[in-house]
Amino acid sequence: MQNQPVRLTSKGRYGVRALFQLAYHHAGQPAQMREVAAQGDIPVRFLEQIFHELKRAGLLTAKRGPRGGYQLARPPAQITVGDVVRALEGSAFAVTRAEERDAGRDPIASVFVALSHEVERCFDQISLADICEKGERLGVKKSGDKPPLEEGPEYAI
Repeated sequence: MQNQPVRLTSKGRYGVRALFQLAYHHAGQPAQMREVAAQGDIPVRFLEQIFHELKRAGLLTAKRGPRGGYQLARPPAQITVGDVVRALEGSAFAVTRAEERDAGRDPIASVFVALSHEVERCFDQISLADICEKGERLGVKKSGDKPPLEEGPEYAI
């Protein structure tokens, strides 16, 4: 079975978007899942799955209780797009085992293996802090005040 070439799924895109929301709008404070979903225009059910995987990968932590929620496990400068994509999808540009094995004698396999490493390197060069800086440069408004909840307090996890 062959892996798909450079293809970032909705899961990977939403994962990066969700962590950006946490980094940019919540500045290290716990955020409720539905807030993040609303800010990032992400379906809540899908975000539940994504957060579960990101928590398992050590990129998120969860705090229980009325002031609980999800927050980044590390500072935004220490979480890269590559970290998020690998946690949710595996490699962004996967090569087959045969290509890995044949890279030393097959020029096509060699090119695909080299491309795979370059794509990974590019993803690893962009941190959440970089995306937050870009948001500031683009004038993305920060939501300093959390929007009021429609219901009572939500409990994380």
